[in-house]
Amino acid sequence: MGTRVNFRTALAAAAGLLALIIVPARGDVVPGETIDKSNWQKVEGLLPDPILNYVKKGDYILRIGKLNYEPLWETEFKKASEANAGKYDLDADGNIVDPKTGKRPDYIYGFPFPNIDSNDPKAAAKITWNRSFAIFKGGQTYFPYGVEWVGRGGFERRIRGLSIDYYLDGRPNQLPNPDKAELKELSNVSSPASVEGFIQLTWRYMDNRPDSVWSYVPAVRRTRQLSSVNRSDPFLGSDFTSDDTFVWYGKNQSMTWKLVGQQDILVQTAQADPISMLAGPEGDGGTSWITPKEFAGAKFGYETPGWTGAPWAMTNVIWVKRPVWVLESFPKDPYYSYGRQVVYADRENNLLLYKVVYNRAGEYWKVVIADMSPAWAQDGNHRYSATMVQMAIDDRTDHSGIGTGTGTQGNLSEYNTARVHTADFSVDALLRFGK
Repeated sequence: MGTRVNFRTALAAAAGLLALIIVPARGDVVPGETIDKSNWQKVEGLLPDPILNYVKKGDYILRIGKLNYEPLWETEFKKASEANAGKYDLDADGNIVDPKTGKRPDYIYGFPFPNIDSNDPKAAAKITWNRSFAIFKGGQTYFPYGVEWVGRGGFERRIRGLSIDYYLDGRPNQLPNPDKAELKELSNVSSPASVEGFIQLTWRYMDNRPDSVWSYVPAVRRTRQLSSVNRSDPFLGSDFTSDDTFVWYGKNQSMTWKLVGQQDILVQTAQADPISMLAGPEGDGGTSWITPKEFAGAKFGYETPGWTGAPWAMTNVIWVKRPVWVLESFPKDPYYSYGRQVVYADRENNLLLYKVVYNRAGEYWKVVIADMSPAWAQDGNHRYSATMVQMAIDDRTDHSGIGTGTGTQGNLSEYNTARVHTADFSVDALLRFGK
């Protein structure tokens, strides 16, 4: 669904407000081109600086493509979003509220803020909430995953696991929510044996309370409660954190958000067409939808004969141009591992594509990447974000943590899955899932 933007630059200037920065594209590309270190100038202004630097030094080679579809959400979601126009606002902590009551509604479907005014000081936070509801529409999800350690010398090691999520807000149907939770997430590691049985459980609440986070450590057979800030710590020692999932998967109210610009940007995607999903059993949100076994997912430099770029680079993708908002976020908690983060959000579907991370001293640290690879039912009436890969590249250590998702390493993703129920997200369930 397209996001309508109201530009009032003259009025903003008269009021002494800062105008939205529009970043010009100094270079440009056309489908069919290949961009490498010999002609990197053609993509200057079309990539976040870290990615542009990878092209300059030969780590990335870009095969420019074009989508055969508009990457928008289905008609039902679009209509629900349009009906939400003007209904909601944000409170002082950044939570969604009904202006009439000052409280968060029990349930919202569709984008809560379909019309973004670039001069609104709350615009960035509203865009971030729109993105959350684009994820919540998955109902309850079942994602096998891997996390890979890949250095300059190539593949090092891998863990395998399962992530299940249950969205209580933004799902296609409203269900009882006695815990007043926005979502519940459980990540279970299944291999190798040294970490088998490690589990992390998160409850995110509808109000402004911080997340509740628990972990089960099989070595001591104990469950312990963690601080929500632990979600910014390296996941089992990798370059990837829990909050890096989908580029940003933390609590929106835990950050301050600022809209700093808009531009066109190149992003990786699996193919020129959406991944075609198959109907499955009925779940708590209706028909479940499953990505097909035939979709092979991403291939990396370390497994591609003749590849001369970075071992962690994806080698079987195309790069397409997308319009984005450029956001800045900064953690409110002084113990959060990251400092300033620059986030790129698609202006039409609100999905997040990149995050450039700085440390607390303001020094550049790493970049987090997610490809744009949507999965659709064949009739187009059910559409989900089916990310193949989520990657954190640490430029201080010249190392990458790769979260493998849909299709990659044989992972099949399920939306509105019949496998997942609310009872799976209790502290007692940690013991059942544990080693």
